[in-house]
Amino acid sequence: MSTSLETSKRSWRDLASREVLREYADPLATLVAALVFAFLAGFGIVKQELLAAVTLGVLAAVAAVMLRQRYVIEQAKQSFDLVPGHLAEVAAAVAKIERTVEALSSSDAYEILDHEAEWDIVASDGSLAYGRKHKKLRFNQQDIVSIYELTETSGGRPGRVEDWTFDPNIIQKVGTLSVGGEDHILLSLGTRYQRNDELDYTSTRTIRDLFTDDQNRVSHRVRERTSRLRLRVAWPQDATPRHVRIEEVMPGGDAKVEEFKGSDLQIDEGRPFVQRSYERPPRDHKVVITWWR
Repeated sequence: MSTSLETSKRSWRDLASREVLREYADPLATLVAALVFAFLAGFGIVKQELLAAVTLGVLAAVAAVMLRQRYVIEQAKQSFDLVPGHLAEVAAAVAKIERTVEALSSSDAYEILDHEAEWDIVASDGSLAYGRKHKKLRFNQQDIVSIYELTETSGGRPGRVEDWTFDPNIIQKVGTLSVGGEDHILLSLGTRYQRNDELDYTSTRTIRDLFTDDQNRVSHRVRERTSRLRLRVAWPQDATPRHVRIEEVMPGGDAKVEEFKGSDLQIDEGRPFVQRSYERPPRDHKVVITWWR
């Protein structure tokens, strides 16, 4: 017996199954009635009045079937419209599970979800500037009560930092410590954070007499796991630097350098600036911004 014949028999068996007959009972009954009365009318067995009534009944049954099918289609369409929302909910739940797994397997006390660092130079001679940082952290361990801050700068006379403030103000600078030969500022968080807790805070430093040389620079090295990083340097309107160089050094040692004339810098509210953003930068990725007055 050929394959096509077997397929045809199987198709007829599927068509004649109880589920199919139950699903299509109304249109099948209507079709059978129409065929019977059409046959009888052809031989003159039924009167025209009865045939007309039967015809109207068949049309009504067809209309009912069409309405029911349209209702089913509309219901299915509404269900499909809900699918993207449900998929988004599933994706969010999966992402949360992935973050939890990462936190459980991480040796870091926290990771940085968002980090914005800005050096805002307000004095034309570079004697006054503000260093601002905005960070959003997610903690990976239990009972975290302190973190540290580190920013590398060079140039000018021996500078000093005044009025280091935090928002929220329960965060306080409590001392310094040396890690790997580098000085870190130790911060008390003012409360205890547990795994998966998040902290959103801003720090502002008043920096004096640090950027007064003809050549100055700032740098940032990625030390913690970071999802998003943005670096920005802004100068006074009347102190546009002559030249700016941005150097990016990757963990493997590869470097990329960009050079700008002062006249090519972007302007925001009359002030020249440079800005760079990075998504998931690798650890030890270093960015150095150097400028000449």
